[in-house]
Amino acid sequence: METYKLSANLLGHNLDVRGIDYDQDNNIISASRDSLVISWKHNIDNTYEPLTNYAFHKGYVICLYYLKPNAQFPKGLILSGGVDKTINVYEPGSNEPMYILIGHENTVSSISSTPNGLIISGSWDSTAKIWNNWNCQYTLKGHTLAIWAVLGLPNNKVLTASADKSIKLWENDECIHTFIGHSDCVRGLASISDNKFVSCSNDGSLRIWDLDGNCLNELYSHTAFVYCVKYNPVTDEIISCGEDRTVKIWKDNECKQTISHPAVSVWCVQALPNGDIASGASDNIIRIFTRDPERIASQDLIKQFEDAVSNFAVASNGMNIDKNEIKDKSFLNTPGKKDGQVAMIKNGKDVEAYQWSNSEQKWVKVGVVVDSVSSNKTLFEGKEYDYVFDIDIGDGSILRLPYNATDNPYQAAQEFIWKHELSQDFLDQIAMFIINNSKSVTLGNSNANVPAATPFTSSRYVPGQANNGKSAPVNTTKTQTYIPKDGYTIFKVGDADKIISKILEFNDKIKTDSPEKSLNNEEIENLSELAIIFEKPSVEVFKQQFTQKHMDTIKKTCIEWPVNYRFPCLDLLRMCSIYTAQPIQDDNKGFVVELLKNNFPISPKEKSIEGDKFSINCRMFIFRFISNLFASKIGRSFINENINLIIQCIEKTATENSNKFFKFALITTILNFTVLIKNTEDYEHAFQLLELLNNAMENENFADNQFRICISIGNLLNYYPSMKEAAGLLSNISNACSMYSNSSDEKVKDVAKELKKFI
Repeated sequence: METYKLSANLLGHNLDVRGIDYDQDNNIISASRDSLVISWKHNIDNTYEPLTNYAFHKGYVICLYYLKPNAQFPKGLILSGGVDKTINVYEPGSNEPMYILIGHENTVSSISSTPNGLIISGSWDSTAKIWNNWNCQYTLKGHTLAIWAVLGLPNNKVLTASADKSIKLWENDECIHTFIGHSDCVRGLASISDNKFVSCSNDGSLRIWDLDGNCLNELYSHTAFVYCVKYNPVTDEIISCGEDRTVKIWKDNECKQTISHPAVSVWCVQALPNGDIASGASDNIIRIFTRDPERIASQDLIKQFEDAVSNFAVASNGMNIDKNEIKDKSFLNTPGKKDGQVAMIKNGKDVEAYQWSNSEQKWVKVGVVVDSVSSNKTLFEGKEYDYVFDIDIGDGSILRLPYNATDNPYQAAQEFIWKHELSQDFLDQIAMFIINNSKSVTLGNSNANVPAATPFTSSRYVPGQANNGKSAPVNTTKTQTYIPKDGYTIFKVGDADKIISKILEFNDKIKTDSPEKSLNNEEIENLSELAIIFEKPSVEVFKQQFTQKHMDTIKKTCIEWPVNYRFPCLDLLRMCSIYTAQPIQDDNKGFVVELLKNNFPISPKEKSIEGDKFSINCRMFIFRFISNLFASKIGRSFINENINLIIQCIEKTATENSNKFFKFALITTILNFTVLIKNTEDYEHAFQLLELLNNAMENENFADNQFRICISIGNLLNYYPSMKEAAGLLSNISNACSMYSNSSDEKVKDVAKELKKFI
């Protein structure tokens, strides 16, 4: 079998390429996060140039589909969908939409059609729609999370694939079968024959199914998320691509060729009518690969591509490589066992990644390995990173930014901005701080004058341009002092999709155990709406879309459900509290008080749940929820009204469990109290908090907990200096500096030294 070789590069997009198709004249069509759809003319010299730009979408374009010609539209039609929730329908060559299909409530993620011309669309709103004559004929409801792929079949049948890990087969608007097998989001679908299709998933696998529901084969070779799959009828092969930056060609259920790309992700592939394949990647480039010797690119272009691939920095742990299995160069004389097998080869001071190519029967260099599993890693939120930077945003709050040497600094900066809802003006400043304070990873020669990666927004601040004056500058020098701390600390990190999925999973069990307590269809729909709200959450989105019906569903699960099923419900409550004060407003105030009394042993007369692992989880999430309430004026008002009750809850549980995550939530709540009562002369509660901290220190070995304990003590003694004598009488606090000054964690050492000034 001939090997696919690079044929051409299509350069013109400014951001990731997310979709590829072709029209009746075999012109390539592409869609990108730069908001453009472009059709490309194929020149006689095997180069491509943009033919038409379709620029009507507002925001990223996520999906693309070419509707084949019919009597009404002899040129066919180009359909595209994106984050603006619309589907634009273009006649080839005309950059104004002929139709705009409106109806989805979130990003349109996939478009297909049936053989008789019905259009199908899938959306992150968890529905698919069937369109007939440009009107919505059916809305397909049944998935609980975002739909990632749709596929039209004969006889008015449709397949949909979802983040809920399932694939559904529909006839008209009725679900007639659900395919279960993937263990993570299902991202792509492709038809192989009238009765057979293939799916791909974030679980790293491809699965071949028949329409009767049988999984015929599972294909494994990808080492990360698989984003797209296509079937090539010309060669009878399957093509896939994904987060491992590869395109893979499959024949007879085996991976026959792996094509690595010099990009973080390969988002999409397409099988072309002449047997060639096209790929679209995060480096903004569309690449054509061919087996036809007449269409193979020049040797110079192929060498540029191969050099870019071989010099691309890759993380050892991102390629399933055991760093202890580094080989010398002689290993390259040994044939690999399967296509895509990876080996790390020592070459002087460098370690290089090689991949076995079955088609070429040789090892191909695919990158320079950056070891991201060294002993110098820093643990942050349960994951290890090469760096965790302290970022002072100018309001007294220190935010922590995790970063790995192989990350894109602009992407890391952008995700940090989104996570903490900071001004977009900070993008370049934060990215440049990362670049200047980390061992930068470059593509190709590290001495090459390569510009910084393209930022992930069109409204970026560029040094030298005027600032809009709305934001304070970010102080990106490492902070030298921790005490006193003025800002409140909240728990923002969480995956709402996974939380809601867990609630729905528990609801199925409750239907069997306690059917009267299970959620009804309307309440399940409320959770589905919440999942959509959390796709792009903000205070404004919650203000517009989060209503009492959503709150009532959360209240029911938090209060009525058995304790062993309650913790994801409480975590969802915590997530909502980041964006809305509704959980503590009006009639909901009583709910929170009831929540505290039902979950903590306040007094012998009041019923509370037992002190097992389930109740510990519940209490942990309640403390995280309470911590989040400090961030708003309404929340602080509620806490002041119920301060005695909340401190009672802390007192009863401060020493009952050594679980470090439970203690982390409890200590964070205390830390926020020390900020709340500053300058209030509330000595009664200040003394209570000091005693609680003394108790919390007992056998505490977790560095992050030690760190926050020291800051909390420092806050109290800074704002209440007359309490220094009392602190000296508390054995753990009086020994805090000596206990923690020898810590292996640098920030604990630093804060312990700082605390000496106050004790």
